Order: sequence, then C-alpha cells, then structure tokens
Amino acid sequence: MTDQAAPADAVDTWHFYDQASGLFSGAWFRGTAAELQAQLQHKGPGVGAWRGEVDYLSQRLDMATGALVDYKPDPPWDGTDLTLYVWWWNAAIKRWALRPRLKKLKADKWAEIKAVRDAATDAPLPTEHGTFDHDAKARQALLEIATGASVTSADVVATLADDTTVSLTPRQMAAVYALSHHRVQMHRETATALRAEIDAAGNAAAVAAIAWPGAPG
Repeated sequence: MTDQAAPADAVDTWHFYDQASGLFSGAWFRGTAAELQAQLQHKGPGVGAWRGEVDYLSQRLDMATGALVDYKPDPPWDGTDLTLYVWWWNAAIKRWALRPRLKKLKADKWAEIKAVRDAATDAPLPTEHGTFDHDAKARQALLEIATGASVTSADVVATLADDTTVSLTPRQMAAVYALSHHRVQMHRETATALRAEIDAAGNAAAVAAIAWPGAPG
C-alpha cells in the first residue's frame, strides 16, 4: 500500500511503516512510484509507504487520520548501566538522552579528586636544599636514602629534579624526607575528608561544589 498520489515518473523519498501501528521502520527508498511497487512486493503484507521526509524516531502515522503525528518511543536499551544513568526525553530535539544519576556523579567526582591528589602529591618537592622529584619511585628513593644516612651517620649525595646533585648531612636528608612524608599524609587526609563530603552529598549541586583546596573552578 502507498499513500499520497504522485506522478508516475516523479522521483520521491518513501519511508516504510507498519500499517497496524503507524510506526516507521527506519527503512526508506528513493525512486518513482512504479519502482516503489517493486520494493513493496518484497516487504510483505501490512507495510505501507509514506512519500516525503520523515523523522522516524519521533514521528508516526495516525492510522485514523493518515496524518503525521509526534511520537515518543520507549527508551532505548543498549546495555547502559541504569544504576548509573537515567533516560530522559529531550522534547527540544525529540530524542532520548542519558542523564547521570547521583551515584555516577559521585564516582566521577571521586575519580577527579584522586587524580588531583595524585598530581599534587607527585609534583616536584621544593626544599631549602633544592627541588626533588616526588613521584612514587622518587619518594621511595628519598626514604631509602634518609634511612641509610641515619644508619651510617654519613653525608649522602642526592639527585635533584634537574639532575644536579647535592651533598646533605643525615639531619638535612631526614628533613627532606620529613617534608615528603608530610605532603603525602596531608594530601591523604584531604582526600579522605573530601571522600566523606562526596558520600554525604545529597544532590548533583552538592557534588559539583566539592573541589580540591586551591583547585580552579
């Protein structure tokens, strides 16, 4: 079955729909009315064709009037974790969209806080004796050098972030490691407090307001 009369030799766009529900399948064909008939023979009974442009995701045919009407389909199912997201109908664009739930917002915020914590902890460590690398490997090296110096009571040579070296007494090396340890502990305590704020946040605005101290935004 076809709808809307068209000149036999006119090339048009045809959208196929189910004649029982008026729902468009998304399949379409561009050609003449005669060529369309050949297409319909392969579609089987109950399939109609609408001449003209159709948004098959948000329109259907009203089978009582033969007119195009707005249509709101069921939310899609694509394997999205619906404990983290909720589908909502965006009437402006007539499409389903995903909105993160509070659980997802909290997970993302904690990931953000951890990333800032790690970057702040790993940043080069300035001291009165020079600036030291401070990533995990460098922190372990500071601990080992400070421990060794305390055992031997001998001066040590440490490498700075710019690859120059500095000679330090055991007391000076212990002070450098103390600065390192203090930074790590301070950042851990800050992150723990922020994690508690995230867990306690009751809405999206409260989650968004949580930030690492001194971080932009």
